Amino acid sequence: MSLWSHAQGRKAGTSKVRVYNPRPEEHGWKSTHSVVEIVNDDMPFLVDSVTAEINRLGAEVFLIIHPVLSVKRDSKRKLSALGDPDKATAGTTGESFMHVQISEQPSERHAEIAADLTQVLADVRASVEDWQVMREGLRAIIDELEKTPPALPAHEIEQGVAFLKWIDDDHFTYLGYREYSFEGRGAAAVARIQSDSGLGVLRDDNASVVDGLRN
Repeated sequence: MSLWSHAQGRKAGTSKVRVYNPRPEEHGWKSTHSVVEIVNDDMPFLVDSVTAEINRLGAEVFLIIHPVLSVKRDSKRKLSALGDPDKATAGTTGESFMHVQISEQPSERHAEIAADLTQVLADVRASVEDWQVMREGLRAIIDELEKTPPALPAHEIEQGVAFLKWIDDDHFTYLGYREYSFEGRGAAAVARIQSDSGLGVLRDDNASVVDGLRN
């Protein structure tokens, strides 16, 4: 009931995260664990990403309950009906309802945990939304290398193309994409991010994944 109540009012395209220590006088139930409640659009990687971030924050996961429900919301984003998950029902969408019990955390950490999980879920959303565009970008690079190869030994280009094709054959998870320009020579050489080229977790030009590759 707590999770159902938490799900009310969630806007599509956003995650709703709550972290608390259940107390009977406030929540109507109790637990020896802290509880994380998450409602999100259904998409891949949610459970793994959430548990990895909780572990990174130094908490232990004891229980995960994760139904994916076909729901309908009214004009105020309130849950108004459940659809049959095995049948297409007009007006319903699949939503992820996640109840996670973790090692009890002091109340002053709740906001920090919720904020970090919200950011992780935003990264997951960006990766899922952009993965097809990133994959098309890789295929465009392969096509360019095959049709107008650079002035490199043929065997190097062949190896590079073979590796890129292997990546594209479901051997890689597309998380982020970005273009750089390389300027200068020797110790003065720098790599500069091409503005607005980023996709996935690299949509933001300020996101850094490799030290030294910054504007």
